[in-house]
Amino acid sequence: MIIFQSEDKKDHAQTAVSTAIAIHYKTLKVNAELRGKFEPTVVNMGINSGRVFLGATRFEGLSTARWTFTASGLTTVFAARIAGLATDGTILDPDGKAVATEEAQLEPDDPLVDLTCVRFKWVDAPGIANRAAILVPVVAGGATLRFQLDTGATVSMIPGGSAAKFGIEHQYNREDGNWYTTPIDLELAGGQYPGREVFVDPELTRSEPAGTVGLDLLEGKIVVLDLAGQRFCLNDPDAPGVAALLEKTAFTPARFRDGKLFIEARLGGEAFDDIFYDTGASAFPLQVDLSFWKQLTGRNGDEESNTRWEVRSADKTVAFIGAPAVGSLEIGQARIENPMVFFREDQPDLFAEWEFSTRGFIGNVPFLEQVVVLDLRPDASRFGIVGPSSD
Repeated sequence: MIIFQSEDKKDHAQTAVSTAIAIHYKTLKVNAELRGKFEPTVVNMGINSGRVFLGATRFEGLSTARWTFTASGLTTVFAARIAGLATDGTILDPDGKAVATEEAQLEPDDPLVDLTCVRFKWVDAPGIANRAAILVPVVAGGATLRFQLDTGATVSMIPGGSAAKFGIEHQYNREDGNWYTTPIDLELAGGQYPGREVFVDPELTRSEPAGTVGLDLLEGKIVVLDLAGQRFCLNDPDAPGVAALLEKTAFTPARFRDGKLFIEARLGGEAFDDIFYDTGASAFPLQVDLSFWKQLTGRNGDEESNTRWEVRSADKTVAFIGAPAVGSLEIGQARIENPMVFFREDQPDLFAEWEFSTRGFIGNVPFLEQVVVLDLRPDASRFGIVGPSSD
């Protein structure tokens, strides 16, 4: 039995279905690889959603007693009965309808079929974008939590509110004046990070998302974002399927600098190499300072026709002003005509004030229908795209 917990009823139901489908297709893949050597494995599954009694339960035996953390109640009873009705590798939903069957076939052209991947969830920002941020499942100290994937963050982070809610122990480091978790084991898309001391920001009182996955957990890996299919893959460079994927990927140069991943881009025919890739701001095609914004859009910034977004960030509301750029934005084989460009209203010179040189960042908007590949080996970093280009 696998239990999914979330305050959002749709969230845990969708996670259960996507996990069941992932298990189903992994089983098909293993059976295909071992065909003729072993009898095929058949995994029947039943899915149900509802309220349960969750916690430690004591089981008494003739000679001893044992405790286990589990769920009980009618919801789990019905889930077991549904699974009992499934046959021949079928997944059944609460209505007894098949979600997937053994006759389903692996997609032969899926470039991610051999990789270790998990499903991610898009965060909806009403009035701005329905794909504003990416949440990936992270196992922290044995509990599965949802962290925001943020390639614009140098280090991973857990808000103080999240640490308090989920009982994550943390302590003050006198040497640098920051708070960190006591050594905690993390798991991200199959990758193991034992004994990590994760930065905790006690001033952030929010608990959702439960944390941020920064570049420190991704460096040295091959990271894949199937933005259309909502899959996040994290693999070592020598893992099965990686070499074949890299051969199918069209790369453009990238480099680690000052804790960011900078990629080469062209805007209006002019080349830039001082813009970094930020999945933590997925809704933004491009964010820059006001001076550069004026150059790209041909506007002053006070026009009534400008777009105004009010975004919740770091426990406060921040306004961004946007307008279409003159010309196209090109990153590798991705191209978007007249992309929206934004600047931060209360900090129009935000990037100019940073300690290192950058014009701004690119979010996920140019790649929403594509598969992004980040080769994050420090000495050979690359930004790539799999699949057809789009305007």
